Amino acid sequence: MADDKRERGARKMEDVCGMPAPPAGFGRFVDLTVEHLFGEVWGNEALSVRDRRLVVLGILGALGDDSNLAAHMGQALKRGDVTAEQLDEIVVTVAHYAGWPRSTHAHAAAGTAKSALAEAQKKG
Repeated sequence: MADDKRERGARKMEDVCGMPAPPAGFGRFVDLTVEHLFGEVWGNEALSVRDRRLVVLGILGALGDDSNLAAHMGQALKRGDVTAEQLDEIVVTVAHYAGWPRSTHAHAAAGTAKSALAEAQKKG
C-alpha cells in the first residue's frame, strides 16, 4: 500500500514539477511531500492540475516565494497550464490583491519562466 502511494505521488510530482521524486529514504518530510502533497492533494481529481496550479501561483505570488514561484511558473508554461499572457495576468491580479511589492517577485519569476520556455523552444 505504501509503495502504491509513493508511486502515485512520484508520478504526479514529475507531472506537476517536471522533476523526478527523490527516492525513498530521505526522511519523513520528503515522504509526506511525495505521498501526501503530490499523491493525495495534487492527485485528487476534484481540481485539475491547472486549477491547483492557479491557486498555488496566487499563493506563492502573495508570499513572494521566488524559488518555488519560478519553478511553478516555468512548469505551468511548459505543461501548457497557462499561456504567457495568462501568466502576466496572474501577476497583475497578485499585485492588486497582495500588493505591488509582492507582485514584483511574481513579475520577475514570470519573465524568467517565459525566457526559459523561449530558449527551450529554440533548441528543440
